[in-house]
Amino acid sequence: MMSVAVTWMGCGVTMIAIFVTETGGEVTKTQCAVTRMAGAVTRMAGGVTRMAGGVTKMGSEETYLLGFPRKTE
Repeated sequence: MMSVAVTWMGCGVTMIAIFVTETGGEVTKTQCAVTRMAGAVTRMAGGVTRMAGGVTKMGSEETYLLGFPRKTE
């Protein structure tokens, strides 16, 4: 349950980062730097977020946590 909560938090941060990206390009570099320090790789174009070995696809109901596939229906 805690892992799922962290994943949702990651998605929230990703959405905020994308919103800030559209606002100012200089802020984008700061967001990317913080994202790398957090150990998360975020692809804004694809909408794919990788956190702690878990892959979350935005717009899809499939969530992979710690390498274990978990489908939410």
